[in-house]
Amino acid sequence: MIDAGKRWLKVMSMAVIAISVSLLIVSFALAARDRESYPSNLWLGGISLADMSKQEAYELLQSELPSNWGDKVQFLLGKQEIFIPMEEIGVSYDLVGSLDKIDQALFKGNAATELLRHSIVRGQRQEINPVLSWDKEPILKKILQLKKDYDKLAIDARIVYNHDFLEYRAHKNGYLIDVNSSMNRISNALEKGILGPVEIAATEVHPRVKIEDIETVKDVIAVSAKKIDNMSPETLSLLEKLNGLIIMHGESLDIKAMMDSRHEPAKAVASETKAQIEGVIFQACIQAGMEKDNESAMENKLQYPILLTTSLSEQTLLVKIYGCQTEPGKEIKLLSEREDVYPEVQIKLDPRLSPQQRIIQQEGEKGFILRNYRVVSRGGKVVEKSLLSEELTPASDTIIVVGPGNTRK
Repeated sequence: MIDAGKRWLKVMSMAVIAISVSLLIVSFALAARDRESYPSNLWLGGISLADMSKQEAYELLQSELPSNWGDKVQFLLGKQEIFIPMEEIGVSYDLVGSLDKIDQALFKGNAATELLRHSIVRGQRQEINPVLSWDKEPILKKILQLKKDYDKLAIDARIVYNHDFLEYRAHKNGYLIDVNSSMNRISNALEKGILGPVEIAATEVHPRVKIEDIETVKDVIAVSAKKIDNMSPETLSLLEKLNGLIIMHGESLDIKAMMDSRHEPAKAVASETKAQIEGVIFQACIQAGMEKDNESAMENKLQYPILLTTSLSEQTLLVKIYGCQTEPGKEIKLLSEREDVYPEVQIKLDPRLSPQQRIIQQEGEKGFILRNYRVVSRGGKVVEKSLLSEELTPASDTIIVVGPGNTRK
């Protein structure tokens, strides 16, 4: 019985060894075969590369990848979808890099780890994203254009004087596209071979004047009147623009610059009429206790915002200035802050250079972001700091040109 048991165990051991050796041989054979043609479970960019050589895969990807994986980069701005053709922003498929990525995924490591990988993954669908190449400059240019087209400025609260009544008009928040954060999100997505959707970063911005700043108005603190000789439609439109103007504590009102504006409707008003309107407003500002900042500008050094209203009685312009109620110890002011934007380094390939050559084509220069804030303080302590506006002066990247084989993007 003991001899029979030993024989049975020996037979089973030999069978296990035989099966293991067969599996090893098959696995090595499959691994070797995969170096000549891709396994049946391999997909790149949603395209099956089963049993294809590298050259066959290259030709298939060249013809099918744009239609299958996409030929546009998708951005999301709030609920809005924006599709940008890849070539418009310098994005393209790197087919050689994509096939190299497959080789790294399948054949990276020593023989034992390679064999183990083939034994584990074979039969499971292997999805690999394509490799993308891109140029930062056209992407940045497109984001700056989107910022110009889609930025939504905040709207100040207003009080409009209309037929002896004060009409309150509430403020509205806006948003500004954050160029640096958006560029980082796009670069991260492209690095992973993803064409979108990429959410464009935007920062909420707040108005200079909020409704709570002006919701309670005190008595009239200044009144001025003058007959206007030429009451044209352009003059009426200009006065409507001035009606409800809020001047915050610490702000200046440049009356002459406002009258000399080249924008409609001021540019269509006769110079004599502008001078008459300027005189009425200037007189009201003096009455209200505002102080001269220069020859034509008046600064509000009162401890509260003031409201300028305009109305007409026949051909007589009536300008009133109201003081706006604020809490005791409450102060509202504007604050500007500057943040430096540091340049990055771009590596560009030039096949005309030798492998070890590196040429600095452009030295980088710092840029900056200028932000304006509305700051509310009570008793000297800041209780609110809201972004009003943001202006970006982009940095200029350092550009280094290198020869082939020196680096790979």
